[in-house]
Amino acid sequence: MAQTKTQRRAAGRKGAQTRKRNQQLATSRQDEPNKVELPDEQRTTEQDVMRSYGVNPDAHDEPWVRPSELEAPEPRQGFTQRWIRIRIGNNDDPRNSMRKFREGWLPRRLETCPVGYLPPTFSHAKLGDVIGVEDLILCEMPVKKALQRNAFYEAKKDRAIEGIEGDLRKVSQGGPRIAQSSKSHTTKRRLRVPTDPTE
Repeated sequence: MAQTKTQRRAAGRKGAQTRKRNQQLATSRQDEPNKVELPDEQRTTEQDVMRSYGVNPDAHDEPWVRPSELEAPEPRQGFTQRWIRIRIGNNDDPRNSMRKFREGWLPRRLETCPVGYLPPTFSHAKLGDVIGVEDLILCEMPVKKALQRNAFYEAKKDRAIEGIEGDLRKVSQGGPRIAQSSKSHTTKRRLRVPTDPTE
């Protein structure tokens, strides 16, 4: 139901009186000697508690990044790191993970993360608590060993390129053409059932 002009005026006067009374109460509380409230600079806020635990309360001010990008803590001094796949869907992938572990990649421990950095973790049956996202875990390797590993694979790649270039030179000098041939054949034979020696 719509209000009349008189009703609106009465409601306005009542609101003004309530505001005036609240203002008087606020000023009288400021004059009280036993005031409990602390000044703003002395109050403990949620942000102060978060900072005491090493968590950045201004994390929402950071720029937006694609959710598909894997966030990881900064590598430790003298180490390099990368994400290693240990599962495909619901099945473990020991072939990939064991090969990477033999290369020298080892899971990064939670204790090595900077204070206040809360990485995503999950509990693995054999590796314990690891830094991980979905099917990947964060692994690290000393930089010196990583450079040796990279040099090995770089040399292997160079040898493969040299082999291809050598084959191309032979073709350009009138040698046999490069061709890839693949054959598959099946043989059918009867399975011989061994005879029973007791018969």
